[in-house]
Amino acid sequence: MNKKEYEYWYEHHNPKFSNPLIKELLNNLDGWKDLSWHNDCLASIGIEFKEHQFLIIQVPNSKNMNIDEEEFNKFYIILNGTENDNRLNYSSEDIKEVIIKAKELEKEFKTK
Repeated sequence: MNKKEYEYWYEHHNPKFSNPLIKELLNNLDGWKDLSWHNDCLASIGIEFKEHQFLIIQVPNSKNMNIDEEEFNKFYIILNGTENDNRLNYSSEDIKEVIIKAKELEKEFKTK
């Protein structure tokens, strides 16, 4: 991937908007890491709670909600690598609520 392609994909999830949110999340969630794929429209952080099983927070990339333009103003918490991937459906616009919910879910899934 050349520099121009990298910059396009990296800018796709609007790092000027999402990076401060990622920083706040990482400062409040122990052991979580930036898991962003730079070709996704949303940046993400996550934690591996069991081998190959992740709890992931997708981070907003805009103040607007416009799916056609790939603009999202909410945080989404999802599972990856489990048989229940599609069963967790949590979203919020409030970062403090997301931090509380992420801690609850992390504790729940680590004990299962």
